[in-house]
Amino acid sequence: MPSALPPTVGPLSKLGTIILVLSASLGGGQLRKSIGKHPVASFLIITFAWGWMFYVPAALVIDEHPEQTGWLVAFQTLGAASPLLAGHVVRQAGGGWSSVAHGWRRYTEWRLPVWIYVAAILVLPSVGGLTALLTRRPGDGLLELWENLGPLTAVVVPMSIAAQLASSPLLEEYGWRGFLQPCLQERHRALPSALFVGALWGLHHLPLAIGAGLPVGETIVGAVGPSIIAAWLLNEGRGSMVGVMLLHASLNVAIQVIAPDGLLFDILIILVAGGVVTFAGPLNLARRPRFVLAAEQRPRSSAPGPLRS
Repeated sequence: MPSALPPTVGPLSKLGTIILVLSASLGGGQLRKSIGKHPVASFLIITFAWGWMFYVPAALVIDEHPEQTGWLVAFQTLGAASPLLAGHVVRQAGGGWSSVAHGWRRYTEWRLPVWIYVAAILVLPSVGGLTALLTRRPGDGLLELWENLGPLTAVVVPMSIAAQLASSPLLEEYGWRGFLQPCLQERHRALPSALFVGALWGLHHLPLAIGAGLPVGETIVGAVGPSIIAAWLLNEGRGSMVGVMLLHASLNVAIQVIAPDGLLFDILIILVAGGVVTFAGPLNLARRPRFVLAAEQRPRSSAPGPLRS
């Protein structure tokens, strides 16, 4: 691992230390009360402040120091952990450690209909495969795997999805779909909630996209389709995070291995998401009432209020 950091990392690290010290000094009831009173805003502030603190230097590594892959992985991992950190902080401030534990227990709710597993694992890689067929150009990762492994590629791709689970799906989904989506669904329809979460999910990765030279609009719009499908699996699974995690992992594999670069992949996913909305309905994105946070998971200072239809 290289010993030299990009020049901006030192100040950013100091900023992170200052933020943590200030948070600790505020501490106590006032900060907790403020977070509990504004859970969504608090979640977003923590997610973006912490995430961009590491994503910005990661973007500099991509752009100016491509040889420093070790730092890139470290910065990306720490940035990806920001929704997890924010989800923990907001849940703990609003409902105590029991609320944090409730969030984690939803990762063990694996007794789901088989079709949820099938959809979560196969839908987005299939879209990636269709993109490759339409463009007659498979992804570079798939070509490399086929050249090295041949037919064993059919085994390696599912293994890659399983290997992805402990990375960004675990780090990000506790916050985005584990907290924010069901929190918004307390008062809003599932579809606009998913659109909002998806746009923010894409915006959160903006520094990485800029560093990699990807179009800004495509980065944000490209997260909306998967967000709708993820909300559908979340609501059909009554809050289980298993299907959402598998979908996120399969999205990563589809992007990194199967689909070629380009806008067509995102467009096809949006079309699939449109089919989901037609099938499940925009109100709940499910054939039953949408999933909302249980009373013990809800911030103490906010009343649940009626669901908006």
